[in-house]
Amino acid sequence: MLIEPNAMNAIKRPDYQYGWRLRLLALIVANLWAILPVYGEENEISLKARFLKEAPQAWAEYSELTRKLQGSIKLQFSSSFTNAVGQNEYELKANENGKLISVIMERSSNGKRDYLTWELFGYNPTYSFAMRKNSPTSAWLTREIYPNHPTKEPAHIRKHFEAFAVVAAALVHMRHDKLTDIVRLPEFHVIHIRPMEDSGEQLIEVAFVCQHTVSEGSDKPLIQVQEGTLVLDPKRHWCLRSYDARTDIPNSRGTLKFRVLESGTTETGLLIPKKTVDEAEYVFDQGKNVQVHRFEYALTDPPELPCDDEFTLTAFGFSEPTLEAAQRSHWYGNWRFIAAIGAVASLALVIASQRWRRPSR
Repeated sequence: MLIEPNAMNAIKRPDYQYGWRLRLLALIVANLWAILPVYGEENEISLKARFLKEAPQAWAEYSELTRKLQGSIKLQFSSSFTNAVGQNEYELKANENGKLISVIMERSSNGKRDYLTWELFGYNPTYSFAMRKNSPTSAWLTREIYPNHPTKEPAHIRKHFEAFAVVAAALVHMRHDKLTDIVRLPEFHVIHIRPMEDSGEQLIEVAFVCQHTVSEGSDKPLIQVQEGTLVLDPKRHWCLRSYDARTDIPNSRGTLKFRVLESGTTETGLLIPKKTVDEAEYVFDQGKNVQVHRFEYALTDPPELPCDDEFTLTAFGFSEPTLEAAQRSHWYGNWRFIAAIGAVASLALVIASQRWRRPSR
């Protein structure tokens, strides 16, 4: 078939008119492709700087806000080393002047119950107290009354309130290690950081190392985490969504995994967990221990706080103690300890005197 000359020119003309534009477009695309890795690296650097600047301050603020939370926390746990299973339940209420926490703990090992206890710890500006009961339906029994010096509960009572605070702030902790303490370690280094999406939410993944020597005798916080990966929510105090980590402490090393299964917000918009799970596997000289902790939270930041009367012995049908009675209760507990030490010392003295009297051969 013959082609008209004009038709031939019509076919060649697009190559003459548009070919240089296609070559220019290809050149631009090639240059953009070459500089994209550089742009991505710069973006990661700025994201790392933002993380190190914003996250520690946000975590500290979140920890303070969670101290206002009240309600209940339930824990179900298992431990493979002793074939133990159990459950704990904590319920806290507080106001500016006092606080009260009930603690129910149950554990069984190898099919036999180790303990089942019901305890109650209270604090008010005048005194602290501890009570326990023998069954869910029995009455509370006063166990200890302590005068506060100065306006602070004794350490063995305070530890229960502190434990509740740590678990309530689980979204800024790696087990017992505070994220703020981990980041402040001189050995802490970010090795990779990137944005990611999960269920339509924009999150940040941070991989880090903090290889450091763990010493139990040090005054510094005992931090077991050596390296790991965090998934954080930068819009909500950089709170944890999950983490994976490796630990190393004297005589033990292991791995940690944590996941937020369900979360919500308080009346003031603060992000709080509703269900979480953490798994740990520790290897030590005697073998291996696999732990699983499942938490359920029912936490609120109530607009109306309990009245002061709820943090007194009167609320449980007891009369208010005088300062002298509180001191007697306090010293009675210490006196039993002192008496025990005295008995041991007397026994040691008797044995020593018998040795001294033994004739030489």
